[in-house]
Amino acid sequence: MREQIAGKAHLVWQRWMGYSLAHFDEEHLDRWRRQANTAYKDLAESEKESDRAIATEYLTLITERIKKSLLTDEEIDRLCRVETKVAPDVVVEDFVPNPLGRDIAQAQLDKVLKEIEK
Repeated sequence: MREQIAGKAHLVWQRWMGYSLAHFDEEHLDRWRRQANTAYKDLAESEKESDRAIATEYLTLITERIKKSLLTDEEIDRLCRVETKVAPDVVVEDFVPNPLGRDIAQAQLDKVLKEIEK
C-alpha cells in the first residue's frame, strides 16, 4: 500500500510540476506565494477543491485496500461450518449461521468508510 500511495504522491507532484513549468509567470507566482502562506482552512472554496480532489484519490486507494482485506460471504460461511465427530469414523458437518456477526462486521466497516470519507 505504501508503494501505491507513493506512486500517487509522485503523480500529483508530476502534474503540479508540469503545470507550474508551463505557467511560470509573475501572476501565477504571486498566487502560489499567497497560497503557500495560507492555511488550508483559510483558502477560498475553489482553491480547496483541488486539495479535496487529491485527498479523494488517496482515500480511494485506502478504501479499496480496506475492502480487499474484508472476508467475503463465502469465507464467512466457511468459518461458520462446524465439524462434529459423532463416531470414530463419522464426522458430521453442520452450518452455524452467524447473521449477527456479519451485521456487526458490516456496521463496523460502514463506520470506518464513513469516517474515511469525511
